[in-house]
Amino acid sequence: MKKIGKLISIPAFLAMILGLPIAFAEEPVAPEYQEAAPGHAGQEIDAETKDKFIAAYSDVLKIQNKYAEKLQTVTDEESARKLQIEAQQEMLTAVQANGMTADEYNQVIQLVSTNPELKSEIDARVQ
Repeated sequence: MKKIGKLISIPAFLAMILGLPIAFAEEPVAPEYQEAAPGHAGQEIDAETKDKFIAAYSDVLKIQNKYAEKLQTVTDEESARKLQIEAQQEMLTAVQANGMTADEYNQVIQLVSTNPELKSEIDARVQ
């Protein structure tokens, strides 16, 4: 079983496999993903969002594994760039196919990383 502690956003995955710096969008976090108040672990996200996220995460994880294996055999930058683009497009398509935008997906990852209770709950559901 894969644990949420290994969660990697789409940009972070691409940065990790290609050794690039990680950059996060400067967009404000949607109200449904914001922390409830300073000092609180965070607001609960609704069941539908959790379900979408878990399905999207499972798909993204499969894609990450597939492209990580492919990138191990790449010897030139151009091939690596092509695989990066393919992986990014495939992960974005997977996230969108599960009813989320890339921003929503990344916001949930950020929320889960700061909310131990939510992390534990999602860990229990990720297969």
